[in-house]
Amino acid sequence: MQFLPATKVANIQRGLRNASEKYEIRSEIIEALESPIFRGGVSFSMRRFQQRSALIEFVRYLLRTLTTEELDRGNVEPLAWRDIVNSSSGSPELSLRHSLIYLGHPDYFFPIVAETDKKRIVAALFPAETGRPASGDLDVDLAALREWMSPSPPGRCRSSTSPRCPTSGVTLMRRPKRRAVRPTPWSRLSRTGLSIPRRSCVESSTAGSTKSIVLQGAPGASKTWLARRLAYALIGFEDEESVRAVQFHPSTSYEDFVRGWRPNGDGTLTLVDGPVLQHAELARQDPGIAHVIVIEEFSRGIPARALGEMLTLLEHTKRSEREALELTYNREDED
Repeated sequence: MQFLPATKVANIQRGLRNASEKYEIRSEIIEALESPIFRGGVSFSMRRFQQRSALIEFVRYLLRTLTTEELDRGNVEPLAWRDIVNSSSGSPELSLRHSLIYLGHPDYFFPIVAETDKKRIVAALFPAETGRPASGDLDVDLAALREWMSPSPPGRCRSSTSPRCPTSGVTLMRRPKRRAVRPTPWSRLSRTGLSIPRRSCVESSTAGSTKSIVLQGAPGASKTWLARRLAYALIGFEDEESVRAVQFHPSTSYEDFVRGWRPNGDGTLTLVDGPVLQHAELARQDPGIAHVIVIEEFSRGIPARALGEMLTLLEHTKRSEREALELTYNREDED
């Protein structure tokens, strides 16, 4: 999710720049790039060489090792396809393999690339909500949950407490329900031992109009705790994805925070977005709610060095299309 479709196309073209035959990126691929599966971190972005190597090994495995019968079975049976993906040699690249598993049978597998996230979902619903224990296979349990929570077709009955073995079909993926958070009254904040003066706390509640605030105080004054509570209050519910925390230090640069060139495994350089552009892209994809960046130790960094031309955008009156700026490192055909 942190890469624009144009960036993904550029990566494909870079990978095929030495192709011996002409190629064309078909329109359905361009359209698919508009619907990302997950948001990778810095480690994922830096391992393109290893991912490309793993993909090459996977294609070789499909074409040179598997029989036609094995491939046909993988096309029909989701778990057989999962075994094929996991049996391929090469670098583990777990995020990539989970993506391939999902792409093979998107009507069965969930678009989740972190096993820890799958475990959390299963642990939260089995057996408390389902009335039955988990099977021990995360993908099977998630598919059973999908079948259980989807509306029943006409003329078909099923138990309301027991997930059944899943079948293929169209599924609407819903964003997890967020827990509502009311703006915290001063009386409740004071009982938690908060050492920030009441006037400062009240002024902080106007962050929705000023777009940015600074919390200043001695170490241990609950600044970080308050910053997150204010962020949740601005959003209206607790949503970890919409609040991102970063930390400044004396050497934090524009290339670290906004955008800069990073080396690839093959000796080339790639233009990589920093936390502020990654979070801005996340906000663009979900414009219905507020998105907040919490900068720890702001005074330890050099704002002009970290923000560059974007320093002026801290002023809320400058956050409009009329005041739009061109980035120092600008991609081709980029607004």
